[in-house]
Amino acid sequence: MKKIRRGQLLLSALRDRGKIHEGAFRGIRFSCKDLSNYDFSSLDLTKAKFQSCDLSKCNFEESNLHQGAFRNSNLAEANFTKACCPGADFTKSVLRRARFYQTNLRDVIFSGTDLKSADFQEASFEGSDLRRSDFSECLAVGTDFRKARLDEARFDEADLRASNFEGASLYGLKAEGAVFCGSTLRKANLEAAVLNGADFSYSDLTGADLKFSCLKNIRFEGAKLSRTDFKFSRGLTLPEKKALKRQGARVSFGSDYLLRTSWGKGICVLLGLGVVLGFYLYFSDLQRQSFSTLRNKLTAAIEREQYQRAIQIDLALAQKFETRGNMDAKVNWALSAADIYKILGQRPQALELMTSLLKTDGDDVQVSKVKLDLAIFYKEEGLLDKTLAFLKDVQASALENNFESSLKLARLLRELKYYPEAAAIYQKMIEKFGQDPRRRSEAAANLSQLTQEMGAQGQKGKGRGPDAATGVKDKRQPGNK
Repeated sequence: MKKIRRGQLLLSALRDRGKIHEGAFRGIRFSCKDLSNYDFSSLDLTKAKFQSCDLSKCNFEESNLHQGAFRNSNLAEANFTKACCPGADFTKSVLRRARFYQTNLRDVIFSGTDLKSADFQEASFEGSDLRRSDFSECLAVGTDFRKARLDEARFDEADLRASNFEGASLYGLKAEGAVFCGSTLRKANLEAAVLNGADFSYSDLTGADLKFSCLKNIRFEGAKLSRTDFKFSRGLTLPEKKALKRQGARVSFGSDYLLRTSWGKGICVLLGLGVVLGFYLYFSDLQRQSFSTLRNKLTAAIEREQYQRAIQIDLALAQKFETRGNMDAKVNWALSAADIYKILGQRPQALELMTSLLKTDGDDVQVSKVKLDLAIFYKEEGLLDKTLAFLKDVQASALENNFESSLKLARLLRELKYYPEAAAIYQKMIEKFGQDPRRRSEAAANLSQLTQEMGAQGQKGKGRGPDAATGVKDKRQPGNK
């Protein structure tokens, strides 16, 4: 097996393993190097950095990779058996068919990583960031995913038997055909997950959240389902819903009872056709009208408290702007419709609409607007964990040119008692919109009220800035600020 290259001296030292003193490889750095098939086993590689390197088929068995970084690297078929990797960063790397047997992966970052067909048996991912990673067809028997963040990750056809997902965030997870037999998913968040064909036999799903999930042809034989929330989920048959309810799960039925009879099915078909035809005629009429006409109709509908009509006009405007390629205007009108849904108490529809906007292509400004509204939504629901999860992805710098969005962000931070960060945003608004007397006055009034609150709360004002408060990184270069 080839040895590592870090200049001629490092290469010579690695070939003679007996003469390598302890800590010789700590903090080493490689960039854009071909290191395939190298043997790093049993080395102390604490804080080692591998940027855009080819590390395919390398051996890291029993190595210490504490806080190491393997960003944008190729680690296909690499061996990390029994390695110690707490805090390591594998962002956007390729780890297909890699082996992580009994590996310590606590608090690692696998965000956007390709882990197809990898072996994670008995590994520990406790508290790790695995968002948007691809674990398709992986082997993860007896793996610890407690409190890990797996939002929008993929586990299609994965073997996850006897694994522990207790308290993990699996929002938008895609795990079609995955096997969770005997796994623990107590209080896990599986909202909006796609789990068609998955097997949860003999698993513990007590208190898990599966609202808005796709559950077609799923198996729950012998599973614990007390207080499991299946409301608004899709794919479950009426007998399956009844069986779940008998086991203490929460389900919604809707028109299922009507569909049991042939006459009921006929009525549903006719009603459905009527609704489709009505929407077609109404929206085709709206689509033919000009922007100014639609805005006037929207104003009139709101004044008359015709909120359902206002929602339809908002969505029509969003569609018209989308056809013209103006995605920012589309997001604004769609979020306006979501706000009206909330006024009507139709919060599931508002959540579904805002969630659908995250699936469309958009820049940082549009994504930050949607995630800010989702953070506010979950704040109103009293779900602080989800509030902070979306809030940390909001880019405050992307919203600084939008007065209303900046104002909403500052108010949310103020409600969460991030006083110094909210004050920093208000101050930025005063500087940014100083030429507009009305906006400057409103921002100054809010800053004055906030200063009084900070004094009442005994705040010292040691803030970290708006981007730090939201957990967001300002992507601009220092010279552009």
